Amino acid sequence: MSALATAALVVAFGFAWALGSTPYAHLTPYVDPAVLALLSLAMVPIPIRTVRRALSEVLLMTPGDLDAEVRRVMDAAVTRHGFSGHSSCTDDVPTARTDAPRRWSGPSTVRSR
Repeated sequence: MSALATAALVVAFGFAWALGSTPYAHLTPYVDPAVLALLSLAMVPIPIRTVRRALSEVLLMTPGDLDAEVRRVMDAAVTRHGFSGHSSCTDDVPTARTDAPRRWSGPSTVRSR
């Protein structure tokens, strides 16, 4: 990302230098701010993605595939054993071990139909 920003600024410098000897030389002071504005817009999604992931971890939001798998297994158990319903609460808790299994914890207010 740093190399991309540096390369864009070098290109902008070359463009401004070449622009200086044309009838559009009065636009030269605006080249650098315009390039920086474009770079800023291009780089904004990166920290937004990082913040979204961090917030989902802090708020213990369950990835959709994990929640769907728990619901699928529990629906099968309800059907097989004749239970009236089930409730589940799942969260994806990061641990220091990369091979640690995902955890399933206590009941929630969600009920199957």
